[in-house]
Amino acid sequence: MKKTRLTGQPNTMKQVNQGLIRNALILAGTATRVELSEATKVSQPTVNAIIKKMVENGEVVEMGYAFSSGGRKAMRYGFNHERSSVAAVILNKESMIYEIGDLSGKSLEKEVVPIQEGKTYLDNLSGLVEKILDKSFHVKGLAVGVPAAVAKNGQLFAIPQIPELEGVNLKEELQKQFEVSINVLNDINTVAYGYYRKGIDARIEDMVYIHAGQGLGASLIVNQKVVNGFSSFAGEIGYMRVNGEENVEQLLAKENKESKGDIMSRIVANIISMINPPLMVFGGSNFCDGLLGEIKKYCIANLPSGMVPNLMIVEDEEKYYLEGAIQVAIDSVREEIRLVLN
Repeated sequence: MKKTRLTGQPNTMKQVNQGLIRNALILAGTATRVELSEATKVSQPTVNAIIKKMVENGEVVEMGYAFSSGGRKAMRYGFNHERSSVAAVILNKESMIYEIGDLSGKSLEKEVVPIQEGKTYLDNLSGLVEKILDKSFHVKGLAVGVPAAVAKNGQLFAIPQIPELEGVNLKEELQKQFEVSINVLNDINTVAYGYYRKGIDARIEDMVYIHAGQGLGASLIVNQKVVNGFSSFAGEIGYMRVNGEENVEQLLAKENKESKGDIMSRIVANIISMINPPLMVFGGSNFCDGLLGEIKKYCIANLPSGMVPNLMIVEDEEKYYLEGAIQVAIDSVREEIRLVLN
């Protein structure tokens, strides 16, 4: 097997090693310097030097001596979650919701901020971000959730709730103003990711989330990652056709309750046949226990035995929306430098 050798400038290598140690310490909770060296494959002298520096700047704290059956006791270290934080901002038509959390995910502050008339939406958002960053929380990462499709470069499209942001490269606009890691996120994908990370006990590889409210959309999580597609169009199930020439959203807008149940059941059965997930989650104002029962009944009748996954309804989408955005911001801060070795 070919070995990949990593070389680079000393400052870059220092950042890489520091990132590896930081992530290992966050994942472990507490660790000795020897344990960190074993976990990261970074040399013991380098670990010692980096940990000393991180203790001095307050990023790492001493947690007490480890148990020892003999010999010199080793100090255990823990990441100071209060030293750095992240923020999430959720954009709605008439308001924005922000939350600040530490790197363990603990909420530090949360507030609903109304949109001020006489100012553009972008100016409202910029003002809020400036306010967040001026607070003494040492915010290192920001995630912005939007009711829109988001291109890979951060450009928004299909955002009828906030039409003035149509076509705007929101990530670029914010990155011009603020020196902080910024992610712009589709709302449905973010709710799904929040539920996937925080709402289920068992760790599964795949999950599908379907939202039916003002619009219809889905988020696909495959191999623990959200699937966006090459043009960020994955999950736009409103464009599916299951009965005639009209797409699903057009049909749902005019059909009666019974017909809507049949349409949703067909969509779910098709997704199960394509993805075969162990879990499908549903949210939005148009979902209820009765509709879920109808979907399950249809799938059992039309799919092979044992192929119907667990089906459940999300009770608090806003909670998982914020948790998903916070988690993305945390992930971004933890992976400031990502190494992919082939």
